[in-house]
Amino acid sequence: MPKIIIADDDQNLREALADSIGALYEDMHIVQVGDGRALVERVREGGCSLVLTDFQMPEMDGLEATKRIREFDKQIPICVLSARDIRIEALRYGAHYVGKDAIIRQGTEGYCQFNE
Repeated sequence: MPKIIIADDDQNLREALADSIGALYEDMHIVQVGDGRALVERVREGGCSLVLTDFQMPEMDGLEATKRIREFDKQIPICVLSARDIRIEALRYGAHYVGKDAIIRQGTEGYCQFNE
């Protein structure tokens, strides 16, 4: 079963993303975390197919978490979500950028592919 990890300090947004993704992919296991440190720990546990992470979070932001994940996993797809356009910074760390407004409106379809 594919597993997606959603990292965002806004619990309401995390739950909305999880609900949207769950509606599109009924067999998807969705894990939610509230900061970048927890994200890195969960990815390190393995078995993850896709990471969706907010850019601005307490403890560790999404780009720093991406940088740390890339130290031990170069393959996992990572999408950094932000209201700001941070696509250049995301690409530097081997991640994709997705505007929060777009993913909330349309889900992940066409933006992020997950590893099966």
